[in-house]
This record gives sequence, structure tokens and C-alpha cells, in this order.
Amino acid sequence: MDKKFKISKVDALIYISTFACFKIDILSYVSKGFTFFYLLLELFCAIYFTLKILSQEKLQIIDIATVVYCSWGLISTIFNSISLDTWLRETIRMVAMIYALRWGLKHNPQCYIHTNAIYIGWLTIINTIVACIIAPNPLLYDNGVSPIFILGGDNTSVRIYILAVLFSLLAINNKRRQKYFAFLVWLSFVLFSWVRDLGTGKICVFILTIGSIVYILKKRSLPKNTLKIIGIVNIILFFILIVVNNISAFSYVIVKVLHRDLTLTARTVIWNITIKKIAESPILGNGYVTGKQFESMLPGIIGVNAHNTFLMMLYMGGIILLLMFVITYLSTQKVYDAQRNKELYNILPIAFMAMLVRSQVEGGDAAFLFFMCHFIYRISKQEQSVKFEKINNRL
Repeated sequence: MDKKFKISKVDALIYISTFACFKIDILSYVSKGFTFFYLLLELFCAIYFTLKILSQEKLQIIDIATVVYCSWGLISTIFNSISLDTWLRETIRMVAMIYALRWGLKHNPQCYIHTNAIYIGWLTIINTIVACIIAPNPLLYDNGVSPIFILGGDNTSVRIYILAVLFSLLAINNKRRQKYFAFLVWLSFVLFSWVRDLGTGKICVFILTIGSIVYILKKRSLPKNTLKIIGIVNIILFFILIVVNNISAFSYVIVKVLHRDLTLTARTVIWNITIKKIAESPILGNGYVTGKQFESMLPGIIGVNAHNTFLMMLYMGGIILLLMFVITYLSTQKVYDAQRNKELYNILPIAFMAMLVRSQVEGGDAAFLFFMCHFIYRISKQEQSVKFEKINNRL
């Protein structure tokens, strides 16, 4: 076989992990066989890459916090006599995403970044073409209500678009073709958010656009304490939205710009009900409930989760679960602040900011938040020789 067509074991495993971790969600709605197939792939990735990383590296605080997070969720679910199905699916996906990332960046960072840029990038482009041009009416509906396209639901697709923009920008190595591809991925996000009228998507597009401009121009690196600032901004945002419940502070943006009502499509009602349930079990939590179980406590409102990831953490596993994420975030912040060459990594905290803001109004993003923490942690921890501009593969 011609040398240039040979695929190494490392590259093959990266291809498999990318396909497994970032699913073509519509397939799961077409047949349960695809759901089972993806679950097996994720399980393989979770076991294989976790064992490889933990056997090759010392256990870090970020690893311990991640393990405790998963373990406490299991304990809470068992003590609340709830089926383990939801916990298993979410935990397997989170662990697979995190440790496939860690292994890929350790063994071939260029291939990992490039593969994800190509695969996720084209998925988002195709999803936009289908949703905006070919089939503006949804291909399927989830429970007869929520529209489903290639990447799944409208709002759940946003987090994939964020990662697509992130990876496509990291894959740029001063080749015109790669810059065009990154622009195309960004444009697909813009079109999808506006055509589907996604308020969260529009906000994330704005954040990523500013970050992309800063990243591409590379005029200066972000401040040393960028992640600290991002963390404080999100704490304040959580306090205003959830604790004080002062939505009117954002009335202009919500009503005039995003064209939503001040309940944020009934989110404020869901938040208040969730807070009351959290107060009943603030330490242990209520376990990993199914979407239908969560919706059963809502008064005639459609909502399969708390529509705030941090609130959902508190609901599922109490203070302990949220604390484990905070520790993970602080560990990431500490390592990021210590690394010297920040210009190359400007887009990472910006993409993380977009994901965090999205998590303030969507409830199922825990795996993606941990993924971003481990991504920034590993890149910051790794030797400065990880130069993404040296990617030799072509788009």
C-alpha cells in the first residue's frame, strides 16, 4: 500500500473517538439500533482512553473532581431509587469525550484538532443546509413537539456549532483553504441561528465572532486572568437570573433583540420550581432523572431539564455535584494562568465563555463544560511545542 494512504493506530483511534463522541443525532431518532451502536462506541472510548490516560499520567485534581462528580451522581441516583439509564448514558458520554480528548492531544494533537475540525465542521455545514434550504420544516419531531435536524434539536445543536467554530479556527495554519473553511463553519452557525431564530445561538455567535476576530488578528493575548473574569461574569449572571430572578435587567436584549418574552419561554417558571425541589435535598440531590420524570413536576410546561446546567447540577446531585465542577474550573483556571504563550489559545476561553453563557439557559451541557475544562487544562499543561499552526494535513 502507498505510504501516504497508511493510517496509524493512533490516527484510527482518533477517527473512531471523533465519530463516537460527536454523534449524528438524527440517526438515534430513526432507529434504536443506531442509539445502541453509538452507546457501544462511547463505552469503548470511555473505557479504553480512560485506562490509557490514567496508566500513563499521574492523577490530577481535575481528574479526581471529574471522578467524584460521576460517582456522586451515581450515589444520588441510587439513593433516590431512580433507574440508572440516564446516569449511565450521560456519564459514558462525558468520560468518552474527556479522555478521548486527553489521549488525542497527548499522542497526536495535530490529527485530533484537524479530524474534529473536518468532521464537526462539515456536520454543522450540512445541518445548516438541510435546516435552512433543503428541509426548512423539521425532518422529524421529538415527542411530536421539538424539531429535529441532522444534529438533533435546534438548541442542542448550538453546542456542536460552538465546537465546530473552535476546532476550525485551531486548525488554521495560514493556508487560504483552511481560512475559507473556518469562515464557512462560522457562517453556517450564523445562518442556522438566524433562520431558526435561536436566541441562545445568536448570543453565542456574537461572542464567538468577537473572539474569532481577536484570534485571527492575534494583535495581543487575552488578559492573564481571563478565565477568572469569565467565571465571575457567569456567577453574576447566574445570581441575577436564578437567585434574584431579575430578568428585567436584560429586558432590552430579551424583548427587542432576541424577540422573546420576559419569562424566557417559561424558563423562569421552571427555575423557580427547580429551586424548590433543590431546597428539599440540597446535599444529596434528586438523582439523574429522565426527561419525562423531570417534566412531570412542571405545571403543564414542556421542559425535560432545568434549562440551566448549573441549576440542573444542583437538582441532580446537590451542592456536591456543583462543587466538583467548580473545582474542575478552578484547576483549569490555575493551569491556564500559568502558561506563557496565550496568543495561540485566545479562542479557547472565548469558546468556553460561549458554552458557559449557553449553559445559563440550557440544562444538559455538563459533559460539554467538563470537556472544555479538560481541553484548556491539557493544552495549557502540555509543552509549548503543541503548535496547531504546524498542522500539515489539508482540509
